[in-house]
Amino acid sequence: MLKSEMRKLLSLPKLLILIIAFVIFYMLFFRPNLDIAKQDTSLSMQYEISEDLIEKYGTELDSSEYEDLCANIPQRPESEIDRWIRKHEEYTELGITTFEDLEKALESLPTETAAILSGNLNIAFSQDEQADIRHELLKIQYLESIAEEYSTRQTINGSIGSGQLSSRTLTEMELQSLMPDYPVTYFLRLVSDYFLFMVFSLIMLIVPYSVKDNMSNMKPLLYTTKRGRHLYKLKRNAVLLGCLIIITAEIAVLFQFTWRNNFWFCKDCYITGFYSSFISAFPVTFGNYMMICAGTLLILCILLAGIIFVLAEISGNYVAALAWQLPVIICTFIFSIKFAVHFFDISQGFSVPLLLLFTSAASAGTLYFYRHRELFRTGLF
Repeated sequence: MLKSEMRKLLSLPKLLILIIAFVIFYMLFFRPNLDIAKQDTSLSMQYEISEDLIEKYGTELDSSEYEDLCANIPQRPESEIDRWIRKHEEYTELGITTFEDLEKALESLPTETAAILSGNLNIAFSQDEQADIRHELLKIQYLESIAEEYSTRQTINGSIGSGQLSSRTLTEMELQSLMPDYPVTYFLRLVSDYFLFMVFSLIMLIVPYSVKDNMSNMKPLLYTTKRGRHLYKLKRNAVLLGCLIIITAEIAVLFQFTWRNNFWFCKDCYITGFYSSFISAFPVTFGNYMMICAGTLLILCILLAGIIFVLAEISGNYVAALAWQLPVIICTFIFSIKFAVHFFDISQGFSVPLLLLFTSAASAGTLYFYRHRELFRTGLF
């Protein structure tokens, strides 16, 4: 019987529709973020330097390695572009004497002035020549920022020791982590969009499966048989098991994305480090953090599957079923926007575990009361 219900839930047409929906989500949401991560010059530079540093120093930086890092930070090169800029008054009059000065000034200058200055430079030098200098400067700035963060580490540790950051537990090892920023940023963006797809996939699977029997008025007939009176329990188990299989497969695809986009080279680094803007609520490596996020999504989706199932079971048609799903959809968007992009960071603290407890209570309560309703209807209570 369970196999029969599983075949209804995970029928071939539904799985094909699910694959099509995944392709649409991939083109609209997943791929753009991943493409930005690949094409952004500063991110590609950060990746290259971080990988080199981790290979050379390991996942953390100690005092001797810090001194070696400082000694090997390249000096800013004197480029042909710098010499060209100093020969033109329209740049020097604004205090711009180097290409680096120009890059910073373009952000604050009036649009017309910035367009003239950048246009003149583009005429004199190709984009490739500018990109080479820009890449070198970004590398120097990145290394300098790591060195600067290391120099303030003792101050941060002192603040923690004096209780000024009593709500935050940071280990010295975590503060010395060489974790770059972009893997966490883009992983969380991917998780935020991916969670939406996971919940929509549950709705696409469960609603047709549950509503079909209601529309055909099969339940009263089924309740006249001994097996039919246990239909609810059978369908519930099929839904939870089927959703577990589907969500596990979707999480496997999620990790395939992270593997193909080179997020795993820093898996042993503590997630909070010199250059990482993410401050976790507790010390954890990036690899473990991804596993925690995946486990949280899995548990949350299974709990939501129970709620989606009950809401679909009380619906007499597809329109009513989708209307009943609106609270789940709204909560999914709120979680995706507010929590998924800040999984277990210092601003959220332990709000995600509390949310899991609340969802567990809601799911268990919904399944329990609906079970008793069905028992009353079948005369088994």
